[in-house]
Amino acid sequence: FKITRERVRQITSKFVCNIKQFYVYAPTLKRTIVHINNHIPAPVDDTQADLRRLGITQSLFCLDGAISAARLLAVSVPFVIEEHGGVRMVIRHEDVGLSKFIVGLARKMVSHAGLGKVEDLCDLVQEKRGASIDGPGVARILQSLSSLHWLDERKDWFFLDNMRRNHLVGLVAKV
Repeated sequence: FKITRERVRQITSKFVCNIKQFYVYAPTLKRTIVHINNHIPAPVDDTQADLRRLGITQSLFCLDGAISAARLLAVSVPFVIEEHGGVRMVIRHEDVGLSKFIVGLARKMVSHAGLGKVEDLCDLVQEKRGASIDGPGVARILQSLSSLHWLDERKDWFFLDNMRRNHLVGLVAKV
């Protein structure tokens, strides 16, 4: 017994039409969306783990499913999932492209100076894009990079080890 895509589409469209006739009480979905909105930008994996840790979900629940359910139930979703470089981030609608922009600036900073400072990166984002983002938000975006190494316990200074050109490493090698 095989089911075709067309049959799946027919069944789901009938379900969607039926469900839109009723008010669906979904407090956990709304609590999930509020929690995510209060903690973005953040990596999707961290957000899913956080929802489980807080007991909002019982297992690692896919955020794409929460977004789909919210849209189906006409619940406003103030964020999107953006992917770049294999890393999926939860960000606000107005910040689409911001995580990619921040990673690009961090790479330029490390290439030029050898290392980077989160506070300086925040200032650069404000200056170049006009978007205000706090240090913890930038740190969460940087944390998603596999090449990141924090140079201090407060996570103010960072180093990216996969840079082809790094001015500081070049100087040290010459010495």
